[in-house]
Amino acid sequence: MSVVVGDAPVGRRIFRHAGLIIGAALTALLVLVAIVSLVWTPQSATAIDVARKLAPPSAAHWLGTDHFGRDVASMLMVGAQNSIMVGIVAVSIGVGIGVACGLAAAARGGWVEEALMRLADFTFAFPAVLSAILITALLGPGAFNSILAIGIFNVPAFARLSRTQAAEKLRAANTAFGLVNDVAAFSHHPALRRAVVETRNGAVSLAAPPVLFSDGARQLGPVPALGEHSAAIRAEFGN
Repeated sequence: MSVVVGDAPVGRRIFRHAGLIIGAALTALLVLVAIVSLVWTPQSATAIDVARKLAPPSAAHWLGTDHFGRDVASMLMVGAQNSIMVGIVAVSIGVGIGVACGLAAAARGGWVEEALMRLADFTFAFPAVLSAILITALLGPGAFNSILAIGIFNVPAFARLSRTQAAEKLRAANTAFGLVNDVAAFSHHPALRRAVVETRNGAVSLAAPPVLFSDGARQLGPVPALGEHSAAIRAEFGN
């Protein structure tokens, strides 16, 4: 039995979106590389060989070496672990706080919605880098604080997205069930609860990819994540 959304089954609608398929394939490749790096890498990701610094790609070093003589391919593979960790934890922070605030704003309306949305606007007024520097200055450097900064910056994005989607579904459900003047009654109606669940899932699917590949993960751990090494490859071998 196939699940139908609108006029076409879900599977058919998914395969119509080339961007979704490409993103899923890249994410799967990233996860596969991270898993393989747990048991094997072409070279040691931390071994320093200054005599071979900035070496071009070869059979021994597939993507060459950096300015310390470390194997770039091995560092990319190990760095994938950090990128996945940042994506999972930061998205969890954004979902846990942002989606809850967005759904509360859509359900309650009035001053609650106004306060939450203005707080989201206030957060958006600060650039992501500035917010990360502020949090790092207050809490100190470290992997956890870096992830926390990324997660906090994504809270308003989740909140606004979930609030918009939930408000649309609530209006449609209110019209269908005659609840136009009682929006708070959604908590007692199964159909409206299902609409809220769909909103949450849609918000996660739309906002997770940008966080997963965020350059804010570049400074985590002794082995940097993917963003820094991608830039290094372009700088060293792009010419």
